[in-house]
Parts: sequence; structure tokens; C-alpha cells
Amino acid sequence: MENIKIPYIVIDRCGQNETNIECESVCKDDLQETLLKVLQECMEYHEFEFVDEEKIFETDEGLEEVLEESLECDECGCRVVLKKYITIINEVKYCGACKPNNPIDKSIYERFQKFLDKKGSVSEIWYFEDGDWIKFTTE
Repeated sequence: MENIKIPYIVIDRCGQNETNIECESVCKDDLQETLLKVLQECMEYHEFEFVDEEKIFETDEGLEEVLEESLECDECGCRVVLKKYITIINEVKYCGACKPNNPIDKSIYERFQKFLDKKGSVSEIWYFEDGDWIKFTTE
């Protein structure tokens, strides 16, 4: 049996000046995984922080101070040159190579949408299945 290709569209708007639209397709079996990767790329494009800093650091020292102490990946031990290349998930620092794939859940997705609203930006992924366009969201 042939694997059906599902088309999808990614719409990214930064403020009022720039809109990017990309159209692709993916095998139905790979749809969820692919769209999660695309969503993660959209979050990186908009420079969204995946982790809610307030929930991770409940002490008086902020994220800036912790990152200035060490820009070293807890997983592989490499050192990055800028703090934007470190992702913190569950208090563990990851470089780009070690960062777990798709750490996106419903709460992160909702924070991303609020983040975009504040900036006046939009990032949407739509896919076409069973004769209808469906907006992709996380569960």
C-alpha cells in the first residue's frame, strides 16, 4: 500500500513587515514528527525561549547569572560562545547538538502563542487531510 503524502503550509509573520509562507508535503506516517520539528524551527526563528525561566530558577539568581557562570553543555561538556546557543530543559543545559528533539508540549505551545501575540507576530502550521485544512497544535 502506498504511503499518502500530506501537504502542509507554514505561515510566519514577524510584525507587520515580513511574512514567510512555505509549502511542503510529507508522508502521512511522518506527519506528526515532521510538524513538531517545523514548529520547533518556527520557535527558534522567532527566538522563543522553550523553557519558562520563572519555573526553573526559583532562587534569587536569575537565568542570566546562571548562564554567565557556565556556557557548558551538561550532556557533552562542550562550551558554546553565546548564551543563546544553550537550551535549558528541566534545569539541564544543552548545546544545539545535544538538545532533545521536540521538547514541545501543550504548555510550551500556548506560551509560544502568547509570546507571538505580544510581538504582533504569527506562526501557524496548516495541513490538508481528509479534504479539509487543519491547524496544527500540540496536545
